[in-house]
Amino acid sequence: MKDIALDVSGAKVQVYTGQHNLYPANHILSSAESFWVSCGLFPQIIEFTFQGLSNVTEIGIHSLYVKRVKLFASTDNKSTNFKEVIISDLSSGEGRSQNETLYMDPQAKLKAKVLRLVIESGYNHFVGIYHVKVMGTLPGESSAPSTFSAGQLGIQQSEPEERLSRMKTLQQQKKDPTSRNGFIPTTNI
Repeated sequence: MKDIALDVSGAKVQVYTGQHNLYPANHILSSAESFWVSCGLFPQIIEFTFQGLSNVTEIGIHSLYVKRVKLFASTDNKSTNFKEVIISDLSSGEGRSQNETLYMDPQAKLKAKVLRLVIESGYNHFVGIYHVKVMGTLPGESSAPSTFSAGQLGIQQSEPEERLSRMKTLQQQKKDPTSRNGFIPTTNI
């Protein structure tokens, strides 16, 4: 098993509803040093595609200020064939990053080509996602255990105070309607 939601594993962000230009959605797939920041509206949707139909054993989220999240999976690329996997209310984290497991099944009964993450609400106007860990196997790979995951690469993360400071700066920009510094509400569908 490995983290298949990394750009080095061939994962792509297919759809997103909004982003800050300094913290784009594809940051979720690359480094624990970076993150995606919402544009301040809910719901927010991010869809990930994998190289092929994958067997998924675990899905976790490393985030900030996310309150309620829904997770859907599809076995093909059609956006009408999603099945609900889970609805989860995350703990507030009190300004610290949230690391929570959303789904776990050692038998890997969940098959997915596309995962849709819907953030329905947050503890703040802005939410951030550092990574969505999806442990599983891609087509043609062995299901033998592996220790490879974004959270286990040894990449040093920013201190919680630094991340909180960046989120507060973004919140101040939201309060000042004349300061739209970098916010790009978009739909990439």
